[in-house]
Order: sequence, then C-alpha cells, then structure tokens
Amino acid sequence: TTNWMPLFNRFRRQSRYESHTTCVQSPISYTYVNERYFESRAAEIERIIEQRFEKWRSAPTTWDYGVAGVLRENLRGMEEAAVAAQMHGQKHVIQETKGLSRMKQIYPGILGFPLRFKDCPHRKYTEDSEENPIVKKIRETRLHDRGGSNRFALAVYIHAYPNQIGSCWVYIATLPIGR
Repeated sequence: TTNWMPLFNRFRRQSRYESHTTCVQSPISYTYVNERYFESRAAEIERIIEQRFEKWRSAPTTWDYGVAGVLRENLRGMEEAAVAAQMHGQKHVIQETKGLSRMKQIYPGILGFPLRFKDCPHRKYTEDSEENPIVKKIRETRLHDRGGSNRFALAVYIHAYPNQIGSCWVYIATLPIGR
C-alpha cells in the first residue's frame, strides 16, 4: 500500500528517526583492579582504628598480631561465603580453619565479631576522625571498655572488585588472658 514505507530501500537514504535499535548491549568497560591500592587502604584503616581504640581505653592496650593474621584469613573466607550465599540464596557458612580452632583453645573466652562495609575511593574510611563510619561502628561495640588483662586483635581485609569497588571487613576481638 502507499501508506507504508519500505523497511529496506537502497534508493532512499534513511533519516535519523528511522534508525533501527538493537537489543544487543554495548560492551561494558571496567577499570583495572589495583590490589595494592586495597591492601594499603586496609593497612591504613587498621592503623587508624588501632590509634583511636588506644585513645578510648584508660588502660594500656596490647595487640596480638598473630591472632590478627588468623582473623584476616577468616575474613577472606567470610567474603567468599557471603558472595556464595548471595548468588545461591543460602546461609553464610564458613569453614573453621585450623588457626581459628587453635586460637579458640588458647583464648576460650574470646569475644569479638566481624563488621562489613561497602568500599570505594570516595568513602572516608581512611580519614582519621571520629566521623569515620568504621571508627564510629568500632566505638559502638564498646570493646574498648573491657577492663582487666585483655589483649586485643584487629584485622582489616578489603576484597577488591572491578571499578575500584571493595568489600571491607573489619574484625575486632578481645582476648582474655589467664582465665
């Protein structure tokens, strides 16, 4: 019929309004994940938390860096379990490592927990102030108020994702001595 325009016509130039759309998505470009950036960011966050924690305490603070290493390894497992749970709709199931079971034998009254934060470069996690969201959460735990002869362990791990996005995990624990 004369009211219809042909879909393909090699004699007539197509106007910009007649261009055909596609259902194929254009490629997504991701920026390179710089692992060292996140490692240094985690170290800086850990340093800031330690300094703030020591200021809040009235007694001297002793840090157990051996336990911190064990906790850091467990934080890696927690991120993997959280991702698997999200993808498959399951509970977070974390396998207990040898280091963690050994630590529980040495410190049977260990008290602590992990905290998880979304991370990207514009977050103020490396700001040394009371307004730092991670510092605020750590202070809210009130672990710094634990008196007596306690040691403390702190571990920070950031799992890097494309486009400078990270999953920041912080584990703070108090380790009672001589119980």
